[in-house]
Amino acid sequence: MGERGTDVAKQASDMVLLDDNYRTIKDAIAEGRGIFDNIRKFVNLLISSNAGEVMMVFTAAILFSSGKPPLTPAMLLWVNLLTDGLPALALGVDPKSEDIMKRPPKRKGENIIDERIGFSILWIGFTVMIVMVLLYGRYIGQSVEKAMTMALTSFVFMKFSAIIPIRSRYGTPTVSNKWLGLAVLSSIVAQLALLYSPLNQLFDVVPIGLNSWILIIISSAGFFAFSCFMIRSEKRLLKWLKEVRNRISHT
Repeated sequence: MGERGTDVAKQASDMVLLDDNYRTIKDAIAEGRGIFDNIRKFVNLLISSNAGEVMMVFTAAILFSSGKPPLTPAMLLWVNLLTDGLPALALGVDPKSEDIMKRPPKRKGENIIDERIGFSILWIGFTVMIVMVLLYGRYIGQSVEKAMTMALTSFVFMKFSAIIPIRSRYGTPTVSNKWLGLAVLSSIVAQLALLYSPLNQLFDVVPIGLNSWILIIISSAGFFAFSCFMIRSEKRLLKWLKEVRNRISHT
């Protein structure tokens, strides 16, 4: 006890309660679990979507010979600033889920990237890559700049679409972080400003019309629905994959 304990007892203790209240231990554990969850959300979002971005650049460069890279270095810097900046940082202040103290304790030395997060990095990355390559290939016949613009803009919206499914894994309510909402909104406004202002000449992008926006919205909505399904099915899929792997190893 920090207030009533003796100096000898404090020096021999591994932990000292400054307010002599055992509830402080519970609150500290809950806060630590919430911080650990937010780190996992941040890592999951950044690695999975950026993996898809990198795979798209390599795949599109192999499939299409346009004379330009599918995404220029300036585009990569822009999209990383846009999506890995305020929105990703806002995940760090996500509130704790209500059932956080009902979970079993974590194993000592448990990794941030566990089996489920590693699996989600794979399927999110491959899904993002496939959608971006398809959109890039559809518009490459019109102009390289239009194809790059569609790939860039679709990536931004798909990355934002992945935020809600990733947060749902930890029981975080959809509307519970005003800073995250403001960060996503400001990033969308910045992307629109890039497309429809003189800045587009610096980044080799062009304004896009209504039909292109409809295609981006449909692609992002489809990615969102698929992500929600996969997040809910991850445990069953991983269990099935383990069973298949065990059968193969025993044959």
